[in-house]
Parts: sequence; C-alpha cells; structure tokens
Amino acid sequence: MKRHLRKAIFLPANIKVLADSEFVGPKFIEVTRGDFYDLPLWKRLLALIFPKIGRELILDPSNERNFQGSIWKAIANFKRFGYEVILYPENNTSLNPEEVEIGLQQLINKNLAVELISGNKMEYFLKVITELNINFHNSILVSREPDVIEPFLENYKPLNRYNGHTNYPDKPFCFSVVFWSSIEAVVEKSDTSISSTNCVPYKLAEIIGAGNHIYSSGRFPFMTDKIIYIEDTHDVSINNFITENIKWIQLQAKEKGCSFVYFSKLAVDAQLTDFFAEYIDYHYPDNHADFISDFLTFQQQLPPSKWTELLLDLLDLPAFNTPALLRNRGSIFGEQLNEYSFLALDGKKNIKSQFENYFKNLQAANDTSNLYFSLAENPKRTADDKFTSEASQLMEDIIQKIEYLKANGMHSLLAEIALRIYSNHDQMTIDNTTKSGQKLEIRADVSPVISRLRVEWVSKYDFQILLPDYGNMIVDMPSLPKALYYFFLKHPEGVMLNSLADYKGELLHIYQKISNKGDKEEIIKNIDRLIDPLDNSINVNCSRIKSAFVKLIDDRLAKHYYITGWRGEVKRITLNPELLEIINLF
Repeated sequence: MKRHLRKAIFLPANIKVLADSEFVGPKFIEVTRGDFYDLPLWKRLLALIFPKIGRELILDPSNERNFQGSIWKAIANFKRFGYEVILYPENNTSLNPEEVEIGLQQLINKNLAVELISGNKMEYFLKVITELNINFHNSILVSREPDVIEPFLENYKPLNRYNGHTNYPDKPFCFSVVFWSSIEAVVEKSDTSISSTNCVPYKLAEIIGAGNHIYSSGRFPFMTDKIIYIEDTHDVSINNFITENIKWIQLQAKEKGCSFVYFSKLAVDAQLTDFFAEYIDYHYPDNHADFISDFLTFQQQLPPSKWTELLLDLLDLPAFNTPALLRNRGSIFGEQLNEYSFLALDGKKNIKSQFENYFKNLQAANDTSNLYFSLAENPKRTADDKFTSEASQLMEDIIQKIEYLKANGMHSLLAEIALRIYSNHDQMTIDNTTKSGQKLEIRADVSPVISRLRVEWVSKYDFQILLPDYGNMIVDMPSLPKALYYFFLKHPEGVMLNSLADYKGELLHIYQKISNKGDKEEIIKNIDRLIDPLDNSINVNCSRIKSAFVKLIDDRLAKHYYITGWRGEVKRITLNPELLEIINLF
C-alpha cells in the first residue's frame, strides 16, 4: 500500500483568500485569561487601566491565537504542523481567471499555497488527493458554497462534525469540513450537518488544535494506549537515549496505564515462536501461521527503523517533520478510525526532560476526570439496565490471556506486519526485494473471514457449537448459557430482556432437554431467575456465552456470535443467518 504523506487545507480562490482582505477589516482575536496572565506585570496593570490599549498589547506576534482575522497568518502558522494549502475555483466569483492566477502566484511566491485545482466538484478533490498523495483523514475542506460541501455530506462523514442519531452510519470518514459564511447558517444532507463560521482562521485552529492529533484508518487489535516511538529519518541521539533508558521509559508508560513500544531486534527462541503462533491463531483463526519461522529469521536482516517505516505505511499516517511519540487514543465512532496524539521530539535539546514532561502531562488510561458528578442513590436497576456492563464481563483466565497478548506490544505489532507481508509475497520475493534495497509492498488490511456457525446435535440430549472455518473449533459452555444461546439462535429477530417471561415454556423445554440435572424444581428455578427482569442471572449467562467465544477468538470476530444490544432495545445474535447451520441428527 502507498502511505499518504501530505496534509492539505483546501481553500476557495476568492478575494479574501487571495488578497487576505480580512486583515484590513475588523480584528478577530480570542483573548483568554491565560493570554492576560502571560503578560508582564506592567502590561497587565496598563491593560486594566486602559482596556483598549490592553487589547492591543495582547496581540503579541508570539501568541499562536494572534491571527487577527488574517488567513495568511493562519496559513503560515498551520504550515508548522505540516499543512499545505490547495486552492480551488468558486462558482459565484467576481474574479476573472487572470486575477485568480495573479493571486495564486502571489501565494505560491510567499510559500503559502501549492496549486489551484481545475474544478470544485467532488471528483476533482478526490483526483487531486490521489495525485498529490494527500492524507484524506488529516486534511480540511473550507467552502462558502453549499453545493461544494453537500456531495461530501451525502457520501462521507466529515471528521469534525457528525450530527446524526445513528451511532455507526454506514458511510466512510472524509476530511474535516468548514462552512464559511458571514451569517448563521447550516448545510445539511442526509444525517450530517455543518454549521457556519464567519472567521475561518479560528475555526481551522479549533480543528487542528495544537497540531498534535492525527487519525488513521489502520486498525490493529490491542493498539489503544500504546505509545510508539516513530521517525521518518533516523535520529541517533534519541535512539541512543531510548536504548539506554528503555526500562525507565517503559515504567513511566506503565504508571500511566500505557505500554511503550520500541522496535529492536528480537532474540529468536521457542517462547517467541509460541507467542507469534498464539497471536495469529487468536486474531486470525482462518490464517495458518506457517510463515512464523521464516519471518523470525527474516526480521533479523532488517534494521528496527525499517519496521517503524512499515508500521507507518500500514497506519497510513502523514509525514512527520521530526521524531515523535505517538499514542493511540482508541477508535472513534465505532471501529472505523483511530485517533492518535503525538509529541514532536528534538534531538538537539535535552531528551530526558522532553520525556519527563511528556509523561508528566500524559493523560492516564481510563482517566475519569471528566466525570462531573454521580448520584448518591441509584434507583433499582433491571437486568436490561446493566446488560452493557455486566454481560460484557469476561472470565479471569480469559482476561489473563488477553493481557498477555496485549502486553507484548512490539511482538504483536511485528506479528501484524508479518501477516501483511506474507499475505502478499513468498519468501523468495521478500529476500530479493530486501537485497535489492527496494521497499516491500504490503497489504493495507488483512480481514479474517467470519466463520460459519454449526450447531450439531450429537445425541438427543446435547449439541456441539462449532466454528468450521476456524479449524472446527468447539465452543464449550455450561448447559444453562448453552440453552439460552440456542434460544437466541432460534430467534434471529431478537428478544427484549423484559419479555423473556413470554418465552418461559420454550426456554424450559430447551434447558430440560440438554441439562443433566435430575431435579426438575432446580431446572424451573434456574429458568425463573433467567427470565426475572430484576435478577442478574440473564447477564451472568450472557457473559458466559461471550467468554466462551472470546476465549477462542478475538472480540472483533467473537462479537458476531454472542448476544448484543443496547439498553431498551432487543438483544440478538448479529451473525448473518446464512452462516448459521443447525444439524439435527436425532
């Protein structure tokens, strides 16, 4: 796959952009309390006595928010974060082509713009994104014309604004979109809307922030809260510091609930081979890990920097001007996009103090500081109220297995890279490409197939649950959750938890058939607890069903097989009915 290195801001080629005419008009400035207290004492006193003079004093060139409405000043500031400006023609413009060309040349001469594209329809933007290697998710479109914005709202979800009631609408993400209007207005299409802004510099600053958040469509298991050292060019000083202080850095990350990943050569042993095999079997059960031995030998031939390069290709992250610490903040809007924060590092400055400041200010994993209040008394909660939290709990042995795979950050990322290399090439091609100094082309994504689910009655009183496309894995669970699971398989439309009592006869029949309990009263008692909306039995058994699958395969796959649903909605198994096969031999 090709890594998209460039970040772009698409701006209309109008008089305000080409001549920076806003700079001549009113000064837009966001003055914060922090700005005021950053002033020397004499300036603060003067500002309190003469407010108008004070306002001008705060307009300090070193203040990053000091755009004063100037688009040119904003562009110059955002270039520090790697953004380039690409202009496009407006439909309703008072400028003739010659005037646009003169304005464009002026911006190019000032190193504030790259080029002017030939049209403003969606296909023109998508074409230039491909041709100029623009990173789609980390760019911004600014437009004064709804006609330019609407096609993107129809086909994509802008990264900065999704205003729908559906949690995961079936549309891919695109760049952030800014509607530039001097009056309050909204561009709305389908389930997405964009509100207007009359000051583009500040809206851009709001989206870009401090320039330290980027987004990636590359999705790996267990990436959340991993901190990875990355670089586009090798920095000797920083790499030496990390190598000499790796245990201290790992400890600092651990104290924040994170793990630090730094690529280094691995000592190949049986334990490492077992880890790779277990990782591949768990996350990609349809993929035979017969390439592991070849890969572990091959990884010794490449320097660690090459593995960092391959990882950045897979994540499809834009170029970094400096080495950086990259932290995965988890997925946003479901699992379609991952957010990363990063801190640029400078090898010419004190490296240890940069790491110390980073960890000092790093937000801890699972930080609950945004919890503003809690109720002193909670009303009595039903099983449905607690379903999301309690039915998702896993058994302790499964948690330990996941933590084991999760903790070996570098190993797991190498396994992901290896899978994508060997899915695309044989060993001879890999060796020849490496020897010639060429870059390895790897697959962007390796998505495991969703296996069929087979329920096979092995006697009149019992059945097996099998995943035939994962080597006939047997999913084992106790009789009560097994009966509940069979019931939900027979009801693909889903069932409300508070309506389970309506199905007591059916649940009782299934449970009596497969249970080895001779005490009929105990069987009835278990079913009565299962259907009681105030009893937690339903959540406990849904948890056991989930654990049975997550013990064998990664949750990305397992979630298709166990019982899910939001509070107040039907609970169901989301597996495609065409993948379900029930064989009744008795």
